[in-house]
Parts: sequence; C-alpha cells; structure tokens
Amino acid sequence: MNFTRHNAYSRAPAAANNSARGHEANEEQAAKGKQETDEGKSETELREMRRQAGFTMFRPDPKKKAQMEQVARREMEEADARHEARRLRHCNEAPRSIGGATSYAAVIQEKQRAAASAVTGLQIQKKREKWQRAKREAEEKEFRERKEKARSQAERNEILAVVRAKEREETHREAQRRKNQEFLDRLEKDSKYK
Repeated sequence: MNFTRHNAYSRAPAAANNSARGHEANEEQAAKGKQETDEGKSETELREMRRQAGFTMFRPDPKKKAQMEQVARREMEEADARHEARRLRHCNEAPRSIGGATSYAAVIQEKQRAAASAVTGLQIQKKREKWQRAKREAEEKEFRERKEKARSQAERNEILAVVRAKEREETHREAQRRKNQEFLDRLEKDSKYK
C-alpha cells in the first residue's frame, strides 16, 4: 500500500494509479499549509515545537519548570528545617547547687516523718493481710466441716441402704418360707384325705 502525505499531520492511502504530478501537488499543498500555520505563531512558540514525521513535540515550558523547581527547593528547605528542629542537642549547663532553700535538720525531720508514715502504712497492710488470712482460714475450715458432714451423711445413707436391702431380703425370704410351708401343709392335708 502506498502512502502519500496530504498535510503535515496525517497520512492517507493513495490510489495505485496516482501520477507523479498529483504526488508533487500534494507535497506542495502540505508545505503551503505548514507555512500558513507557522505564520500565525510567534518565534518562541516555533522554537518550543518541533515537528517530525506525523507528530509534534512540545518542549517543556521554562516558567513551569522554574516554578516546579522553586516549589521543590522550598519543600526541601522546610524539611531540612523541620529535621534540624527535631535534632537532639547536647545539654551544656554549668553545675550548681539545687534545693538549698531548706536546712539539713528540716530534711532529716521530713525523712523521719516519711519513714514513720511508711511504717504505719506497713503496719496497716500487715493487719489487713492478717485479717484476710484469718477470714480465708475460717472459710476453708467451714468448707471442710461441710464437706466432712456431707461425706458422713453419704456414708450413713449407704449403710442405711444396705440395712434396708437386708431387711427387705429377710422379709422376702420369710414370706417365701411361709408360703412354702402353707403350700406343703395343703399338700399334706390333701394327701391325707385321699
């Protein structure tokens, strides 16, 4: 397939029987169209545009590029300033005495008071622990007593069940013996009369 250029921006298939004159006319028309479009544009626009076969390339706008570089530079400076503000610095202070407003005797007295209150608190804590221990032991003792009582009741119930079972068995045997004796007595009476 044969392509001919109709203008600077497009290609169209040409007929197979195109003559050389028709081809030249198309090229002249394309060049004329290019000149007409180029006349309306300024020189800077023409420098920024570059036409190649079938497409146009635009160079980046220097103003936008400068603006973007300025924004990037400002953001980098802000990031550096933020990093510098967060950086740990050494502490360089001259040694000096602190807490000198109270006397030594007052400090000792305050420590004794604190120790006494700590001892009092410790005594209270020990009393509380002792009371809790006694309460826990009383609860455990009560639980053991209830458990022992339940165990003894269960043993009594088992013994009663065994005794009752024996009594039932004995009464059953007695009743069976009595019935057997009655049956034997009847048999004996019947045999006497025959």
